[in-house]
Amino acid sequence: MLYGLKEVSDQLPDAVIVTDKAGRILVWNAAAERVYGRDWPQMRNAKIDEIYVKPE
Repeated sequence: MLYGLKEVSDQLPDAVIVTDKAGRILVWNAAAERVYGRDWPQMRNAKIDEIYVKPE
């Protein structure tokens, strides 16, 4: 089902992040890399909570 979704979403100007029910990242497109400053290999299978920085 997700086959090719990253390649398609990489063409979009907006950040696209797809997770499974457990909150693990399955798709992280090029715009998400620019917005969050983290690349796909770093975020693959990471928990979605990891993209947010807790305020101090």
